[in-house]
Amino acid sequence: MAALARRDLLARLGMWLAAVPTAGVAAWIGVRFLAAGRGQRVVTVVGAGVADLPPRAALTVENIAGHRLILRRDRDGVAAFSTVCPHMGCAVAWEEAAREFVCPCHAARFAADGAPLAGPVDRPLRRLPAVIRGELVYVELPVGETP
Repeated sequence: MAALARRDLLARLGMWLAAVPTAGVAAWIGVRFLAAGRGQRVVTVVGAGVADLPPRAALTVENIAGHRLILRRDRDGVAAFSTVCPHMGCAVAWEEAAREFVCPCHAARFAADGAPLAGPVDRPLRRLPAVIRGELVYVELPVGETP
């Protein structure tokens, strides 16, 4: 193996001295970019107006990102719930006759407020902040999160 000439050794050393800080700065920028939305909240309009929600009934809708939600209107306003069962991630639906949420995968049932009633679930349905402004329903989600 041939010995490195002094010029080649200095050239390689200079290249490494430039590459290491550059890689560090690139990694820092990448981490800042990926973490930029963490903790921030965004309000999205769901595909329903107040007129679409009869009192004490539920409606399955999609927000502008295409995520499904269940909206329930009661005397206090509107409640928004995730359609994802906290047990295994199956899609829950509102059953009007029983006035409760039902998960078809493991016969889990949830009360109108999302509290678990039966089945293997031990956590309530995820409730999302929702408000009525004018004639539209708005739901608040953290940036990058799904309901």
